[in-house]
Amino acid sequence: MFERYTDEAKRVIYFALIEAQHRNEENISVKDILIALTRESASPSIEATRLRGLAVALRAAVGIPHLPITSRPYKYTSAIPLDDDSKMAIRQAEIAANEDRQYWVDSDHLLRGLLAFPTQARDALVSFGLDLDSVRRSSKVYRREFPSARAPKWARLKVFLSRLKLNQHPDLVRLLAALSLIVLLSLILILVLKVRGPL
Repeated sequence: MFERYTDEAKRVIYFALIEAQHRNEENISVKDILIALTRESASPSIEATRLRGLAVALRAAVGIPHLPITSRPYKYTSAIPLDDDSKMAIRQAEIAANEDRQYWVDSDHLLRGLLAFPTQARDALVSFGLDLDSVRRSSKVYRREFPSARAPKWARLKVFLSRLKLNQHPDLVRLLAALSLIVLLSLILILVLKVRGPL
């Protein structure tokens, strides 16, 4: 599910897991993802820096208490699922990456995913002056200054195919499979005839 995610974005999901598990929640919520974004310190983007400065205020706005201070790192092993809004935010983050023609989903795409539809997390962000258009503009500047790593081989084709949403059109998939089989059998027949020569 997170194979397209950068290390920074994966850390955000991990921090969201820690936040949810600390409160004994059954699911990771968009509020957990929002607070996790304030904890990611590796991203040099303007919006990430701004979020880190708003960490305390955003916690108060969404009603999430601070984690206790400890000298030991948190170690959580059991995974808990994302709730429906969090799944939607993840999908919106991938859509944002596709809009930018980027293979990698970064932490700024996650922020755009949170801003893409109404939730308590979006309301908190908007109350501090963060909106989808300003974050989208900031993303463009960030991409120019810090270009993404090259995508793995065949990655762009996978993204293109996923954007076609073929799973929603089973009849089209069957038709394409049948046409591919006909083309393959035709090529095999041509090769056999060439090898055998004229009859």
